Amino acid sequence: MRGNVLAFLALTILAFLTVYSVYRHFDLCVVESTSMLPTLRPGQILVVTRFDHRLSSYHRGDIVVIHAPTVHGLAVKRLVGLPGDKIHITEGRLFVNGIPVEERYASIEEAHSAGRSNWPVSQFPMSADRNFVEIPESYIFVLGDNRDGSIDSRVWGALPQESIYGKRILGETSWTRWGQ
Repeated sequence: MRGNVLAFLALTILAFLTVYSVYRHFDLCVVESTSMLPTLRPGQILVVTRFDHRLSSYHRGDIVVIHAPTVHGLAVKRLVGLPGDKIHITEGRLFVNGIPVEERYASIEEAHSAGRSNWPVSQFPMSADRNFVEIPESYIFVLGDNRDGSIDSRVWGALPQESIYGKRILGETSWTRWGQ
């Protein structure tokens, strides 16, 4: 009898630690806007990992959930710039450190036709001899895949790394809001 009680207690503690670990390190986030079309649709559910906020665990191209400066709550964006990167957009094309980025996921033609094809523009701090913005240490630069329909670092500027809530690990195509 005593062995059964100890086994039950051990399994209960293990179950509690497992649930606590999952709760503490992972979260579900619902895509609320069209800023990540065509990659993510409103209503899609993302599994987000929250356990590591060191920038070394993030890479250009990651889909991240952030605390956005002008959005109440969370926003989903693509991480395109890390500390020290030099970012600019010319004719709708993203350049990082002078190299064009292949962005099969982005709606570039729409951004170009809407007149948002060149960035940075004069309201952003840069010297007269540069056509890029350098991302400061401990900051990131994010864009929505739907460039014409996204408010992102082109408006906010670089964001402190503490703005990152987590990184998407599942959810691009398979999960949608239950009941739809």
